[in-house]
Amino acid sequence: GIIRGSQINLDLKALGFDVTVFIGVHLKSSKELNHVINKLKKMPEVLEAHFTTGNYALLLKISTKSTVDFHKFLVEKLQPIEQVQATESFLSLDQPIKRKLSL
Repeated sequence: GIIRGSQINLDLKALGFDVTVFIGVHLKSSKELNHVINKLKKMPEVLEAHFTTGNYALLLKISTKSTVDFHKFLVEKLQPIEQVQATESFLSLDQPIKRKLSL
């Protein structure tokens, strides 16, 4: 029960996905969390979604090919979700540390 699968690690930049953004999402009501998650699962740009403590109900990690594509994702897909009250975006400039858990 410890091993949950295996994966291939793709180089997103080599595939043309140059923009990685973390987005904090405020919801109008926490009752709508599952509805929002179901919508996010249909969006290929969303790589990860985390339930969090603190200011945001959700923290998303997304990847797009350009800032134009990111802007389009934000205004045409994420922000129109009725249950989303507000978002705050953090553009990743670099990822100086990336590692797997060492046991």
